[in-house]
Amino acid sequence: MRVLKYIIFTLLLLLIAGFFALRTEIVQMTLAQMQAERLLDRPSPLPEEDSLSGLLCGSRGPLPSAGTAETCILIKAGERIFIVDAGDGSITNLRDWGVDLGKIEAFLLTHTHSDHFSDLADCI
Repeated sequence: MRVLKYIIFTLLLLLIAGFFALRTEIVQMTLAQMQAERLLDRPSPLPEEDSLSGLLCGSRGPLPSAGTAETCILIKAGERIFIVDAGDGSITNLRDWGVDLGKIEAFLLTHTHSDHFSDLADCI
């Protein structure tokens, strides 16, 4: 009976420690980094088959946020590649994912706020 109390007490302490650890920024960032590295280990996030697909390569707004890219969507229609907006950091994501920037056929800019076109010069 005494051993069972120690086991329950230890499990309870581990549960409480885990709860508070998950609320710290360093643990959250480490877990997010591990997940991102796992996802980026794949050769390309784009499907190989002849289909229409979209890839969100940036979703941050104009306010600074370390490690996130501003607005960008890659559209792949078969072998054709199009970009909707090219905010800051989005082209870095595309390069990291192995997207051949030379194959981009056209850019669509939704409007002229800088967070939607600041990386445009890096692609041309």
